[in-house]
Amino acid sequence: MMTQKILKAFLALAVVITCFTGMTTEVKAAKPANVVEKCDGFVKPRNPSDSGAVSTANNINSQRRQKYQQIASKEGVSVQDVASRTGRRLCGG
Repeated sequence: MMTQKILKAFLALAVVITCFTGMTTEVKAAKPANVVEKCDGFVKPRNPSDSGAVSTANNINSQRRQKYQQIASKEGVSVQDVASRTGRRLCGG
């Protein structure tokens, strides 16, 4: 009985890690050259006076927020928690 609980917990953790790792890879691939990564899980325009870069950063951050919300709902944590974890991974932490 205890072995089944441990196995279920391990499998659930493996699924979360797999989903989160896939999301991190997806986030990295979506970043164009006119934005830079911030360690809070979001991006900012490389040049704040470039309206195209600002628009690109806003679009990416909106998509990330939606993805973070999905993960947060599944895990029962805040969007900020998910964004922070992703930011640490993307910044090498």
